[in-house]
Formats: sequence, C-alpha cells, structure tokens
Amino acid sequence: MNHQNKTIKANSLSLLVRNNFLQFLKRTSVFVTAITLIAGGFFVPVASAATSVLGVTQISAVSTFAQAGGDFAGGWKWVFSITVPDNEPILTMKFADWTNGSNTILAGSNIRFYSAQSSNASAPASAITITTAGTYSSVMNLNLGTDLDAVAPGRQIQVTVEARIPVGSAGGSYSTSYGVNSVAPDITALITSISTSQTAHDAAVEGTVPSNHVVGSKATLQSAIDTATTAQNTSPTTQSDVDAAKSTLDTALTTFNLAVVPASDVSLLIVAKASAQGLIDANATESTTPGDHVV
Repeated sequence: MNHQNKTIKANSLSLLVRNNFLQFLKRTSVFVTAITLIAGGFFVPVASAATSVLGVTQISAVSTFAQAGGDFAGGWKWVFSITVPDNEPILTMKFADWTNGSNTILAGSNIRFYSAQSSNASAPASAITITTAGTYSSVMNLNLGTDLDAVAPGRQIQVTVEARIPVGSAGGSYSTSYGVNSVAPDITALITSISTSQTAHDAAVEGTVPSNHVVGSKATLQSAIDTATTAQNTSPTTQSDVDAAKSTLDTALTTFNLAVVPASDVSLLIVAKASAQGLIDANATESTTPGDHVV
C-alpha cells in the first residue's frame, strides 16, 4: 500500500481532555474543553466554560480529509472561534499527538495556527507551529483594536488550525486534545524598575557641589518614569512592549546615576602647597637685601 497517497479521514475528530476548567492566575486564563467535531463543521459541546471570559465558542471544519505527505495545504483544517478577555492580548495553544488505536501522528511540527486578528501570526507564512506535544506554543500577539463582535463580551477572534499528515501515516480517524491559554503581559519587572527609579529620583539632590546630581537630571529621569508608568497603566499590547518600556527606563536610570558632579581636581593645588611648604621648611631668609624674601 502506498501510504503517501492514502486518504486519512477525520470526520469523527474527538478532542478529549482530562479536565474542563477555567483558571485565573496572574491575569492568565486557560480554557480546555471536550468536543466532538463532525464533518461539515457541526459543533456539539460536551463541556464548556464561561465564554464571557475565555472560551472556544465554535469549531468549524474546513477540511476533514487529508493526503499523507501533502503538507499543510493537503492536510486537515479548522477555524476556532474564541472569546478572549479584553485585557489578555497574548494567546497560546497546545495539542497532544494524534492517535488512532496504536497509530500516532506527532503534533510537533505537524500542527500550526494563525489568525487575521494577530499582529505576528496573521497568515500561513507567519503561522505558529506546535513544536512539542502537550506544551503551549510560542505566543500569538492579538491586535487590541480588532474584535469580530464588538457587542459580545470579551474579544472575539478566529484562529485557523492546520494539521499535515507525514508520509507513511496509517489511514483512519484520529483524535487529539487541545488547550487554549490567554494572558496579559507580565508587568512585574516594569513595576520594580519604576519603583527603583522613583526611589533614586526622590533621594537625589541637584547642585554644583561634588556628589550632587547635575541640575536638570531629576526632571529627565522623572519624565522617563512617567512614560514607563503610562505603559504600565494602558494595557500594553505585547510582552515586547512591556520589556521595551522597562529597558528604556533602566537606561534612563543608568544615565541618571552617572550624572553626578565630580570631585574637584586638586592635583595642582597639592603641588603648589608642597612647594610652598618646602620653602617654609627651608627657613628661607627674610630681609631687605635683594634676593631675600620680603619681611
């Protein structure tokens, strides 16, 4: 049998998981559910989570037949309709290996996903590929300004999931499990940098005396602190935005710490003092005679 040309049917794709739960931890939502997907896109929920927070509201089948060795273009394809919390613009997904009895199709390198509502994975060319079964993927950044249904609670997006079938895979119906995770950018480090910078600013004294900070340096640092605080309070789109805001503030603090009035250079004064002391110690003659020191 030539498995490269064998059609693999997925018209009874069961996505099963051990638990159905919605978890909140550090502004992170995790949604896992069990569904049965039948060819043609008919969606039958077995268990679900509150879609006003994070949830998969529908899975539509685009292609449920695949050719082994046909890459993603010849593989399975679905569209996941997902509700994501408004303040959690970072999305990841995970999938288990596909199984059919004793037959297995690895999830790693064979499943990818993308969304038109993403800023970094909006099309097949920039799709995020699952690298390891059961492990959440690299992040998909969502555009804050995009929502497919502005009336419904949360942000409504659609994620296209594609699976390719490696050469040599056995024919049959396969099942897998999936997880969806959304999270807000982690601003913990940024908050620490803001606090450290503000403390340094408040303790500093500007002036012209050595060890004083250069006049005007405090205002420059405060401006950088205010900019970072704005980034903290305005729901940054990506973790990169947060990291960039922290890096900019850290650079400003480093510059501020170097903006200190240096100690005066008294080396010449020391030399002159030593010379004068030498004359005194030599008991130079004072008199009215030319060549002597003035009385």
